[in-house]
Amino acid sequence: MTLSERAVRRPVLAVVAALLILVLGVTAALRLPVREYPDIDPPQVSVSIVYPGASAEVVERDVTQVVEDNLNGIDGVDLIDSTSRAGFAQITIAFELYRDLDAAAADVRDRVSAVRGELPDEAEEAIIRKASAQADAMMWLTLTSSERDRRALTDFAIRNLVDRLSILRGVSQVIVGGERRYAMRVWLDRERMAARGVTVSDVATALRRENLEAPAGRIEAESREFTVRVDTQLPDREAFRDLVLRANPDGTVRLGDVAAVELGAEDDRSAVFRSGEPAVGLGVVRQSGSNTLAVAERVRAELDALEPQIPADIDLAVSYDQSAFIEGSIREVVKTLLITIALVIAVVYLALGSLRGTLVPASTIPVSAIGAFAVMYAAGFTINTLTLLALVLAIGLVVDDAIVVLENVTRKREEGEPALAAGVRGASEVFMAVVATTTVLAAVLLPIAALTGFVGRLFTEFAITLTAAVVFSSFLALTLGAMLASRTVQAGSRGNGGNPVTRLFTGALARAEKGYAGLARRLLAAPWLVALIAVVLGASGYLLFTSLPGKLAPTEDRGAFLIPVSAPEGATLAETKDAVAKIAAILQPHMGADGPIADTISIVGTGNQGPAQVTEAFIIAKLKPWGERDISQQNLVAEVTGPILALPDAEAVPISPASLTPEGFGKPIQFVIQGPGYAEAYRWARMVAANARESGLVRNLEVEFSRRSPEIALAVDRRLAADLGLSAARIGEALRIFLGGDDITEFYRDGETYQVMVRGRDADRRNRGDIGALQVRNAEGEMVPLAAVIATETIGSATSYRRIDRRPSVVLSAVPAEGADLARILAELDRIAAERLPPEAGTAYLGLSRDFAESSAGVMAVFAMALVVVYLVLAALFSGFHYPLTVMLAVPLALTAALAALWAGGFSLNIFSQIGLLLAIGLLAKNAILVVDFANRRRKDGDDLETATLDAARTRFRPVVMTSIATLFGALPLALATGPGAESRSVIGITVMAGVAGATLITLLIVPGLYRLIAPWSGAPGATSRRVDRELAESGGDGPPEQAG
Repeated sequence: MTLSERAVRRPVLAVVAALLILVLGVTAALRLPVREYPDIDPPQVSVSIVYPGASAEVVERDVTQVVEDNLNGIDGVDLIDSTSRAGFAQITIAFELYRDLDAAAADVRDRVSAVRGELPDEAEEAIIRKASAQADAMMWLTLTSSERDRRALTDFAIRNLVDRLSILRGVSQVIVGGERRYAMRVWLDRERMAARGVTVSDVATALRRENLEAPAGRIEAESREFTVRVDTQLPDREAFRDLVLRANPDGTVRLGDVAAVELGAEDDRSAVFRSGEPAVGLGVVRQSGSNTLAVAERVRAELDALEPQIPADIDLAVSYDQSAFIEGSIREVVKTLLITIALVIAVVYLALGSLRGTLVPASTIPVSAIGAFAVMYAAGFTINTLTLLALVLAIGLVVDDAIVVLENVTRKREEGEPALAAGVRGASEVFMAVVATTTVLAAVLLPIAALTGFVGRLFTEFAITLTAAVVFSSFLALTLGAMLASRTVQAGSRGNGGNPVTRLFTGALARAEKGYAGLARRLLAAPWLVALIAVVLGASGYLLFTSLPGKLAPTEDRGAFLIPVSAPEGATLAETKDAVAKIAAILQPHMGADGPIADTISIVGTGNQGPAQVTEAFIIAKLKPWGERDISQQNLVAEVTGPILALPDAEAVPISPASLTPEGFGKPIQFVIQGPGYAEAYRWARMVAANARESGLVRNLEVEFSRRSPEIALAVDRRLAADLGLSAARIGEALRIFLGGDDITEFYRDGETYQVMVRGRDADRRNRGDIGALQVRNAEGEMVPLAAVIATETIGSATSYRRIDRRPSVVLSAVPAEGADLARILAELDRIAAERLPPEAGTAYLGLSRDFAESSAGVMAVFAMALVVVYLVLAALFSGFHYPLTVMLAVPLALTAALAALWAGGFSLNIFSQIGLLLAIGLLAKNAILVVDFANRRRKDGDDLETATLDAARTRFRPVVMTSIATLFGALPLALATGPGAESRSVIGITVMAGVAGATLITLLIVPGLYRLIAPWSGAPGATSRRVDRELAESGGDGPPEQAG
């Protein structure tokens, strides 16, 4: 008894099975988390170490290399990326996707702790974070006030917001942009110090000695015990001014006599502006692998809870929120899903012309789609853009099997069979075809789950979700569908029911079927013409494939864009601010009530985890909601790019955020040149950059390494210094504190701890001569000017050193020129490197370029695997290795239609269009199986090859066309998508629609001819089975011998 027969005999069983799938799916859907994409973030851990006063070269040698050497050998490390700057080292360790983030962070923490003794004593403790050092903030909050300055705003943010947000689950850190943390600033006056015989060391020693709080034991009385605490903390500015540095017979020297003391800001080398107004920014950086939507929801909930504590004069605004696009995109996909369901049911009704008949395929849609949620929950998936897209595409597919069953049952009824018998025989006759088509589609999709890395993680949830929906639909078509068809289909109902519109539709389909029969007969009479057409189509497909531009994902209107700004080497914070102000002026006409820009946030002096880089800045322009503006993000970026590129004072270019990568605001092109040393790598990088500029494929190309940053090199005459009784340590300490500033001690204010920072005043740090005028005390207590023992020279130096996988590296970063695509640019860079660089040079990709290169190789593996698995599955289903060639030779022909649609629409080959191409393979195979399987059945029944092929083409015309129409209209809402994420949805919709249209035409026009050509080489269908039966019968039995034991 077949599955369909059992369902027809026991209708309650079929209904209960469907209801169980429905209940399990609903329960799972309510428990599934929601996010933008599957978790494709590699586990990343960053190490940050501050080494005050050290140059970039010293940091790289004494800190970065030491730590990197000890990180070697940690399991699952994919990439080590380090940057060394003056006073600061950053190391990011990216792990393979299989590593657990917490375990990876623990391994890194252990290795860094083990090497602590090898680091300089002055280096501070390492900070370990579960995020990349280059990770962008997913949300920027800004605080402005009409009554408070930046210091007061910073203090409020640190006391009330930073810690509350930092401890939220999924948050890696909260960056305080433009912060002005309170500090007691001691500005040393060199001339007044010299006049009173005071040195920098004297000031530092006095502060450490007099400003302290220390335990002093306890007093034990007979009945009570008291602890004793020595409190000599200096409480305020006046107390610091009155601090005695030296008590001489000729007068006491106080700190206020040699320095200006003020309650100032710890650091003023960065600034934040919200729409031009001074502000303090809070950048929320999520942990690697955490859910952006969930983290944003927690942050917003915490802000709501904190709202009563925010004073009326402080305006706290969300100036950028990455989750706004994600939420909008998910809403649009859900809306598309509902529209698709309604549209497909309407199309099925028009095609069938019967409301009762429509019930059969319509009943499979919600059960199949909702049932897929149960599989998603069991597999640990999430509701995300790709799984929802899988369900949208599944809507057009899940009705296919039900339509095939319904059409065959209807044909049996038209031939005069009773209702229940028609249900059993009609469903049983197509049982193998339904199973085969589902198996083939699964064979196309499921091998993706075996892939590792970025592509495997990205595609797996889509593939398994879509496969689950289609498998449920096949089961339901053969059970619930067969049962309903046996009770709803009436003899003579085809084309006679419904309204005039449905009768017109079914009538047109009937006329097309008759016309196709004549066309199929003529095509079968000229099989070599069919073969010639196939060759031409295949060659056209290849040309289209090689001419399409390649990128990781379409450029989406994500409601914001970034403008990174780089001022010339050696520029001051004021100069960088000026460059940012000029860019803001260009954006200003696009703001206001009629403009598309809602808000801007400018961060000048960047440095997520370390000292600010005053020559670097970026601007985030947040756009108004999609329905409130009449210009897209892409068009707006194109409009402002020209004026921004024309600015002479800085390098700046607007960048649209990228999809499918955690570093969405990075430049798309990041090409790494590696060498035995930085000098060689820099020379080679400049050579590659010059050739890349000549190609015209890139713009705003930047060699992220330079020795043009002005530096004053100071040489100490050690022999003379020794004669004068000066040690290198004493000279170094004086220079470090006076020129660079140092946190000498701490003070307390309203329950918070702040730094006491000592530095020379600005007027004493203007030129090289100021260095030599500084005096230090020698061993005999005499004051010696440094000019007596030092020589200075102005040279060019590097502001930072980059190492990729422990090799000295120079990164070329750029954006594509107009009309250039990422695939072509990377191929050109590879060609230049291969031709111009010596063998010892190395190259690599970073960021979006690395993700694209990996995805391109992975997708090609997916296509190759899909074709191989489909061929093997078809060979097993058809019991021969020749019949599958009928389908396999038609695959590239169907892809030609999809590729032509992409070319005509100006689209690229990307992750989403490649998903559509992959589905086109499965859809063509599904349709072709209907024809080949039926032809084989007719030949088994005794028909000759030509008659069987013609009958198969004519009989399967209607189910092929109807299932294709359902799939076409199922993808139509995607092709016409609007709103957030429409670019990605539309490209997959267009690809699927063109692929389905091509697959339908190929199935009806080309596949019968290919079958006619290939079948003679394959032998008669079922010949081996019949021979086995004959030989078993001749040997005296009707079956195989029983096994002993």
